[in-house]
Amino acid sequence: MFSLENRVAVVTGAASGVGLAIVRRFIAAGAQVAMFDRSDASTIAEQIGGTFHLVDVADDASVGAACDAVAELHGRIDVMVNNAGVFNTATIESSSDDDWTRQYRINTLGPLHGIKHAAQHMPAGGSIINTSSVAALMGFPGYGGYSATKSGVVALTKVAALEYGSRGIRVNCICPGSVETPMLASQGNAADEIGLVTVASATGRIVTPEEVAALVHFLASNECGSITGAVIPIEGGLTSGFTPALAEAAIVSSQRIE
Repeated sequence: MFSLENRVAVVTGAASGVGLAIVRRFIAAGAQVAMFDRSDASTIAEQIGGTFHLVDVADDASVGAACDAVAELHGRIDVMVNNAGVFNTATIESSSDDDWTRQYRINTLGPLHGIKHAAQHMPAGGSIINTSSVAALMGFPGYGGYSATKSGVVALTKVAALEYGSRGIRVNCICPGSVETPMLASQGNAADEIGLVTVASATGRIVTPEEVAALVHFLASNECGSITGAVIPIEGGLTSGFTPALAEAAIVSSQRIE
């Protein structure tokens, strides 16, 4: 069930966090996996049985050359996971064009480059999975650039699903909430974000990389052949509504104001 035996997969942002968890799960399911990242992950790729390509997803030519290399080695690409992303927090008033441009080039153009170049080598039955964010589904103060660029991934996914559907290629999008990764740990507001999720999500905790990898594994498999153009949250119920803990906190806060 959900076998990826003999499937050729590419994962961007594969050197750590969610990307690495996806790579490990794909390899365990039988896939041949090419790891794309700006950071050198050649050693870990060798250790776990993958291959590594130094790639800047913001550079169209870099992605194209790497996808060509994978296809030349394996004959095709069956699964493309556009996972690479960056985050910067700034209010709209304090943000700069440079901050937004950097996030746009990696978070939005990165998946675009991955889709168009991988699809050139993808037979019918192929699957493309894009990593967006819960920040594309709801607003958070200070997340303007990140939310906007990840919202672009949602729109891109829907258009790509329509354009590639006739070729038998599915395109879907996942929207993780806060995930226990080095990227989250490096954020200056990490403790605040984790505290918010603890109160505001139904599960009362952040998501693990392995949980995200499990969802991506399902979308990569042939068992969900009718799922395309989907935008799937994986955020512990953060977008479901007000949790009892959040309501209680609001009541306590209002009582203090009175």
